[in-house]
Amino acid sequence: MGLSAEGFFLPKEARQALLGENPPFQSWTLRYGQPCAAEDPQAVTARWPLLQPPQWEGLLDILGRNRARVPQGEAYWERFRQALARAGRCLADPADPRHQKALQTLPLYTGYSSSMVQLALRALDWFSLDDYAALFSFTPTWRSAVRFQRMGELPGWLRFYPRSRWHAWLGALPLVKDLPLLHRLPPPGLILGYGAGNVPGTALLIALLAQTLALVTAIPSIVIRNSRHEPIFGPLVLQALEEADPELVSTTALLVWDYEDETLQRFLLRRADLMIAAASDTTIAALEKQCQTVRRAHPQRRAPRLHPHGHKVSFAAIGGEFLGEQGGDPLSGALGRPLSLAWRRSIPSPGIKTAAFPRGCTSWLTTLREEIGARSTPRHCCTSCAASAVGCPWGLGRAAPSTSASTATKPWSGVGRCAFSLRTTKTSCY
Repeated sequence: MGLSAEGFFLPKEARQALLGENPPFQSWTLRYGQPCAAEDPQAVTARWPLLQPPQWEGLLDILGRNRARVPQGEAYWERFRQALARAGRCLADPADPRHQKALQTLPLYTGYSSSMVQLALRALDWFSLDDYAALFSFTPTWRSAVRFQRMGELPGWLRFYPRSRWHAWLGALPLVKDLPLLHRLPPPGLILGYGAGNVPGTALLIALLAQTLALVTAIPSIVIRNSRHEPIFGPLVLQALEEADPELVSTTALLVWDYEDETLQRFLLRRADLMIAAASDTTIAALEKQCQTVRRAHPQRRAPRLHPHGHKVSFAAIGGEFLGEQGGDPLSGALGRPLSLAWRRSIPSPGIKTAAFPRGCTSWLTTLREEIGARSTPRHCCTSCAASAVGCPWGLGRAAPSTSASTATKPWSGVGRCAFSLRTTKTSCY
């Protein structure tokens, strides 16, 4: 028999009330990211409860009651920082049972190496929260529809690109440019989250993001759908946070359910005010369709807002001062060329069959490395991006499940055009 792990998190009060009724459990068994038999000695089985409608009602009631227990404003922020620091120390401690559990199960379940899991366990110590509270005091103005705008007390700049040129002209008017660009909506009472893929911590980050609303308003009830492909890391971190300060996570639940279960989805969507989804384009489209269905069926109630995070292209810039004057450190050697593409397999796509990436890929990361004495202007960086994007592997992303390169390169042609358009315009780096 292989190892087992819990793929869910419920606050203490909810565990006592719901799991005491002995609900049925569902389990998934994986070995290095692939399904296998539970008897495989290198397999890991993750399990989670399958709640019935009365239990879902009970869960939302418990989370709603617990909202009054969580402080707001500076009181919340101070306790959150202390709890996060304590949880980070526990997870980074090799003697801690949660640290050991993660190292025993995550590499076998996901296929990620033990060293990568160890980095993830130490990641809470790397969170810089000094400027986070300033996010809620900054309001973009119409000025940002015309040019880059400083982000108040935050470092960096911000700009919006309107779909209509009329909006851009409006933002240039003296009487309008300093007015708020966005209007504030009523604070959410229930946030639904969907974290897909096998990257550790996707559902966890959605939960933590939702919790920080306590800086400015009452904390919402938070129900996150965990991913079957990686349901272990998030619950371990929330358990550590609960041990440090139980009240802070008393409104948060991480569970696994089938988002194609129409009855359950209607039940949740009728009560939710905001949905945050980190998933594939197909899943996001299905969730949007469900929101529209609820909107038509209940026109008197506003359907939940959907904040989707789908396929992406990420850019990471590494300065020469970090690499060292000679650029001879291990990081420099690992990056290789001044511009390199590293392909991250995050959300498996079973329909894509290629030799190099048999499960497909949904996102890619471009690493820009500054060369000492080399050209590093924005135009040079964009030109290099365009050249690398055009030559990217043909069997990735949403490429057609075909062995014909001429057919499968078509979905990526837009990437090359996008990068080319960047290098043919005036570009600034911030």
